[in-house]
Amino acid sequence: MERLPRDAFIQLAAVVHQALLLYHCSNFTFYSCWTTRTIPQLNQSEVDKHVATILDLSQSLLSDTYIPAVLLLFPLRMAGAHVFQSHAQEKLLGTIRKIRQKGFIVSDRIEVDYQLGRERRVQP
Repeated sequence: MERLPRDAFIQLAAVVHQALLLYHCSNFTFYSCWTTRTIPQLNQSEVDKHVATILDLSQSLLSDTYIPAVLLLFPLRMAGAHVFQSHAQEKLLGTIRKIRQKGFIVSDRIEVDYQLGRERRVQP
């Protein structure tokens, strides 16, 4: 894993940047009008790296800074849409629950959405 930035606002910018990369590339695969065109794509290794960075930096921001936890909900939602490894899934859920403990109960909805999406992906 690459070296993580120390400054809290640079960490936040890095988390949002990683989430936007996942969102942008996934958005092209969502609509069929892009299937005949060259689109930006990430391989699974790249996706896993972005997810890991989001999770690591989010945990650091929650533990070591006063950055509002609500700012991490979009990046965590993007990570949740792309996480498939069980240890990363547990890390994601733990991070969402930390946000809830800090008083942002809207994170409950993100957890429910994530759990429902995970059930749909597992079922044939």
